[in-house]
Amino acid sequence: MQAGTRESIHWLKESSGVFAGLERSSLLTLLQQAADVALEIDSEGRILAVEIAGGDLGSDMDDSLVGRAWVDLVTDESRVKVEQLLSQARNNGSSSKWQDVIHQQPDGSELPISYFTRRADEGDLLVAIGRDLRALAALRQQLVNAQIALERDYWRLRQVETRYRLVFQMVDEAVLVVDDRTERVLEANDAANAILGSKDSAVVGKSFSGLFEGSEKESLRALLSETRVVGHAFASEIRSAERGEDFAIDTNLLKQDADSRILIRLTAKASGAAPVASGQASFRMDDIMRSAPDAILVTDQQGQIVAANQRFVDLAELANEEQTLGQSVDRWLGRSAVDLNVLLTHLRRGESVRLFSTTLMGEHGAATEVEISATAHSLHGETSFVFFVRDVARRISAQDPAERRLPRSVAQITQQVGRVPLKALVRQSTDVVEKLCIEAALNLTGDNRASAAELLGLSRQSLYSKLRRHSLGDIGSGED
Repeated sequence: MQAGTRESIHWLKESSGVFAGLERSSLLTLLQQAADVALEIDSEGRILAVEIAGGDLGSDMDDSLVGRAWVDLVTDESRVKVEQLLSQARNNGSSSKWQDVIHQQPDGSELPISYFTRRADEGDLLVAIGRDLRALAALRQQLVNAQIALERDYWRLRQVETRYRLVFQMVDEAVLVVDDRTERVLEANDAANAILGSKDSAVVGKSFSGLFEGSEKESLRALLSETRVVGHAFASEIRSAERGEDFAIDTNLLKQDADSRILIRLTAKASGAAPVASGQASFRMDDIMRSAPDAILVTDQQGQIVAANQRFVDLAELANEEQTLGQSVDRWLGRSAVDLNVLLTHLRRGESVRLFSTTLMGEHGAATEVEISATAHSLHGETSFVFFVRDVARRISAQDPAERRLPRSVAQITQQVGRVPLKALVRQSTDVVEKLCIEAALNLTGDNRASAAELLGLSRQSLYSKLRRHSLGDIGSGED
């Protein structure tokens, strides 16, 4: 810093040269630009006038505040702050410190505003200048919600990892997790170490192909290549290098962010156990999938459940997986049979389904908002459908989780109370809700009028009549 520069820097204060050359009108303009609201207050703390500088505070602060004590308009926690603001302005005659004050609104909501106060040059009048803190409060609330969700997810994932470790070590069959890029073993359970490792070293860190005889390298290379392309593969006989035992190998590709892992299961040929059984057993999930945090279902092409993980059992309020087997998935999933028909139609065409919103209804009546992603899977000539069901009721938003707001159009109707007769308000509200429901049904069914009518519990003629009344497109354009 050059000499003399520091001498030209001053803290902003009454004697500062920055404002010395400004006229009163210019200072007033600056104040209006910096403030969102100004209150004129008498010596007893009653509001004499309210001035809104800009923004959308006009709908929350108006002339209805005039004549009321400022301290009566705020929450209990803010009453002390308001009294301090008034006291400092009265006693010192100068500006008070900024204080965050929460206004209590008639509808129960809260309005945060940061104020400072100052006594007017003449008389006992006080002026309170305020800045709207709602945007900052929303960011703070979102941060708190995100922190709570992160902590909840952290402990849930810790529990899932613990269960995974226990199951991984308890299974009798040898299970390996291999890095797809380096083909080195990342994880191995005790059974794998026992049959593939030596007395002096464990399996983890070794090359996967090095665990088997040199003559098997070509077969292993082909097995891993097929796994990368198809997602799974099977070899009926591979011989280990350490003990010379023959194993059947079943592999599956697992995606993990930008990396890939290969899950490998070894079954000793001497045990006579087949790695893949027929019928319903062919759809049995690995223990790792059973401990997944999201619900997973496997069904046949008619939507009959052949496998379900523990998370789905919990959401459906059941005691065990056996209660789901052979049941139609729409017993728990979907607002009606239409949802399942839409999903199965896409899957039978070979199309994947992503983020399909619907409801999961438990056995005891608990309803959960869920999103479904689904795909078709072929194994040994049999095609099954795999459903991934995610609970979305706890999605993070900028609003308080306990807060529930009406749609904007309905909220506008409620603002007309006192100016429009109740009968007219009820009719308007009914029309708004009816239109929203019809639009949602058409979106869910891909604009299929017949399916939308069934979903809404209406006849086609009734639906067409309502479409005309609400001007919701050409009634002949939909698919029947």
